[in-house]
Amino acid sequence: MTIKLIGACCGVYQALVKNISEALKQLEMEAKIEKTTNSEEIMKYGVMNFPAVIIDDKVVFSGYIPAVKEIKDVLRKKR
Repeated sequence: MTIKLIGACCGVYQALVKNISEALKQLEMEAKIEKTTNSEEIMKYGVMNFPAVIIDDKVVFSGYIPAVKEIKDVLRKKR
């Protein structure tokens, strides 16, 4: 599983990684987390609100930092 974080500045990026890492840990799952600031890639996903979280090439969160519970709910569906 690949999780991409788009348009996340330093503080936001750290908060996203923290919440995603915690959700993965609680669910005993693994994923590759990548940060993307490339404008071409951002346009590919059609993201208009930042930050955005993309899991396996699907935008799942946009415009806010999702809570651990929200992330876990999405990740459970990926199992």
